[in-house]
Parts: sequence; structure tokens; C-alpha cells
Amino acid sequence: MPNKDLVSWNVMVSGYVNAGDPVSARFIFEAMPIRGIETWNLMILGFCKAGEIELAKDYFNRMPERNAVSWTIMVDGYIKSGNIDHARCFLIRCQ
Repeated sequence: MPNKDLVSWNVMVSGYVNAGDPVSARFIFEAMPIRGIETWNLMILGFCKAGEIELAKDYFNRMPERNAVSWTIMVDGYIKSGNIDHARCFLIRCQ
């Protein structure tokens, strides 16, 4: 592909996340020359889906900016992992 823009990179990350392969998504993410908030959200979503909530939290904490989607992904990830207390803490932090 001659012109790799943010959209094309995000499509690759999204593909790996949807395939349940956060390791490959992470490889692409780390190779990206630029990242948008959507890219970060894809990564935390991928880690949450894979049950890697601590990696999701690490990426969440590294995000240069967060939006409602970022917070929702983390709360949902903690709930699905059975950690209601952490989900509650995220809800309190995001208010």
C-alpha cells in the first residue's frame, strides 16, 4: 500500500482486535507513526476482549487523551472480568 494513513492503520488494528489477536494488534499499534484516540480505544477494547484487563489499563493510562468511549470500554472490561469494585472506581473517576 503506497499511502498508509491513520485510517489504514486503524483498519489493520481493528481486524486483529476483531479476530481476537491482541498480540498482532499490539505489533501494528507499536509500528504506527501516528495514533488517534480511536486507535487507543481499539487497543484497550482488544485487551479487554482477550481478558487482559491489566494491559488494557496500562494502555488506558498511557492515552494522551480519553473520551467517553475509552471510559466505557474500561468499565465494561472490569465488569466482564468480574471486578465490580474496579468498575465502580472507574465510574467515579470519569465523572
